[in-house]
Amino acid sequence: MVPESDFAGVDVDKPFSTWPGSARAAIESRVIQLLAGELAALMLAPAPARLGRVGPTVVEEAAEQAAALAANLPQPTAADVADLAAGVDIPDQSDAAKIAEWCWSVHGSDHASAALWLGYLECQTKALIMVHRSDIERLAATIAIRGSLSGEAVAALLRA
Repeated sequence: MVPESDFAGVDVDKPFSTWPGSARAAIESRVIQLLAGELAALMLAPAPARLGRVGPTVVEEAAEQAAALAANLPQPTAADVADLAAGVDIPDQSDAAKIAEWCWSVHGSDHASAALWLGYLECQTKALIMVHRSDIERLAATIAIRGSLSGEAVAALLRA
């Protein structure tokens, strides 16, 4: 969920890069959260022996789905962006589908901007993963042993 106040002054008819910084930051933070899981797994987990073609990444899937949305839907409206910001999740919707919706909502049919934006966010996510690598690995190892952790346990582990 993105605070409604972050979207004051958003004009969806203008390029995303001109939206207020609070709106851009809120949206980009949400997309980075959606990208982080798969990218961290690809970057930090031991690579299994792979035979044949590797499937598309979440970024590639999101880009394809965003292009399909842009081809089949009208330009996004302020209401479309507000609906996504409200955090209404569709059960069992993939991270790629959620990212595609964000991509379409902020870039509409501008495929070039959408692709560059996804690439930028992928790089930002990878940089954050590398900065926090030791915390991620420690947390993953603990979850692998215990199965799950409360929010308090995660906070305590990361403070240690």
